[in-house]
Amino acid sequence: MFINFFNLFNNKLSGKQSSLGLIALNCLNIPPRLQYQTKYTCQAGLIPSPNQPTMIKIDNVLIPLKIAVKLATLVGDIAAVHKAEGFKSNLATKSFPWCDFDASNPHKVALRHPCTGRKVLDAAQSWKDTPSEFSQEKLAMRTGIFWLELNYLPYWDPVLNVTLGVMHNWFEGVPKNHFISQWRFNYINISQELDNLEASETFQESPGEDRNMCTYKEINNEDSGYLTEDIKRRIQEQICKVIVSKGVTQIPPLVGKSQVGKLKASGWNSLFSLYLPMVFLEVMWEIAINNYTPDLFAMLLNFGALLQCTNIVGAKAIKQEDSTRFSENYKKYQKTSLKLFPKYQHVPNHHYAMNIPDQLNVWGPPMGILEL
Repeated sequence: MFINFFNLFNNKLSGKQSSLGLIALNCLNIPPRLQYQTKYTCQAGLIPSPNQPTMIKIDNVLIPLKIAVKLATLVGDIAAVHKAEGFKSNLATKSFPWCDFDASNPHKVALRHPCTGRKVLDAAQSWKDTPSEFSQEKLAMRTGIFWLELNYLPYWDPVLNVTLGVMHNWFEGVPKNHFISQWRFNYINISQELDNLEASETFQESPGEDRNMCTYKEINNEDSGYLTEDIKRRIQEQICKVIVSKGVTQIPPLVGKSQVGKLKASGWNSLFSLYLPMVFLEVMWEIAINNYTPDLFAMLLNFGALLQCTNIVGAKAIKQEDSTRFSENYKKYQKTSLKLFPKYQHVPNHHYAMNIPDQLNVWGPPMGILEL
């Protein structure tokens, strides 16, 4: 089951907002290239605009649905999946579906004790049995869990039956964060977009929803790690010279400038898996010939670890050892980032990504169950 919300006004943050929700069913036992074609997609329901339902009200949307097929997994971006499976937003102390990570200490990225479906269902039942709405909200903020209609399904496991949407979590999450926050490319003026969003007359934030989950603080170009303005300019110039085959998402010239516009998930995948491996290594090699430093080696190690993780996430087929490879490289990426970038900060997507190895073992290639 796929749940997502779309802005009727071209999905832009700035300007007027009106969210329409889609509930769709897709068959996973057909080839991935066919799964999301219109003729193989069942529209199970629509959630009316203009505002998204709260995490409590969305249950009223699911109650009338009578599912005549067995649900294998719940797919969507993190915000939509949280609502659909009965988890609070990142403002709750425990808000992660796959482990008992304590959100009160968000900058410590470590994989905690895994959650189990039984533990989540018991917590949801406790919320349901709580008599008052105030007590329910207080309990949900502590446990991060509330009751949802899907829990009535006898086979439903709110941990194993939920997938991590790598389109939003990885491609538009970790690599994008690296490009903007670590390398300090002025890709987009986040603070201005948030100001426009707050000024929107039709936007209504759901209670307890963390709007800053996937945004980044205003960029300070004085703190750009090892990448100087000259290095970034050379990277942009070299990207313009890269030629890719038809069907591959092309990166616009001077990517990283606010006037260029936004990259979508396919663009971030293309940038980190095709363009930067050629461009970044060439620029770093030119620098190393004349001025080799330990920081240069650490920068290459940092990028190489992120590149390997991106290639595993974007692969159409994976091997059994790929989950271990991802885990090792992601730990290496986190460790080198902390050393290279003085103001490096963890965001929720960094923690979600630590659950990708388990997702690989359960569901196989993430691209096979990608969000719509």
